[in-house]
Amino acid sequence: MLVERLNITHVSTGGLFRQAIEEGAPVGMQVRDYVESGRLVPDHLVMQLVEGFVAGQRNTGICFDGFPRTLAQAEALDAVLASYSARVHVVLVLDLPDEVALGRLMSRGRDDDDYATARYRLEVYQTATAPLIQYYTERGLVARVDGDADIDTVAQRIGNALEAIAA
Repeated sequence: MLVERLNITHVSTGGLFRQAIEEGAPVGMQVRDYVESGRLVPDHLVMQLVEGFVAGQRNTGICFDGFPRTLAQAEALDAVLASYSARVHVVLVLDLPDEVALGRLMSRGRDDDDYATARYRLEVYQTATAPLIQYYTERGLVARVDGDADIDTVAQRIGNALEAIAA
């Protein structure tokens, strides 16, 4: 919904990983074990895929989904975007109770979304990714949205948050 509303391109690093694996790309073979176990893919491999994606997206905004996940990735993203005279404009943080997040992770229907993997992903988020909120907050880029509702309500909340930032 956000991509359509803003006429931007959506990219999920998980999608980039799965595509690289399906294509049999060398980087895909390197990330396979990480993806299947739910562990964070090393920053240098993530950035290799993200840099390649960004290079092909001239003249369009990008909605990154699930990225960056570490401070090193955030800093590397800043550098990549700066090389194209671009920058991060907003970071949406969807606040959600752990139980709801676990349920949503496990309901996606992917082979790697069992309870243990979902629980591990949530723990990784809390230790490695949540600190990024401070990084982006210090830059005035964070918009927090209550994500514990149906998709239409959350979409409306996101729209309201983006309008507030643009004002």
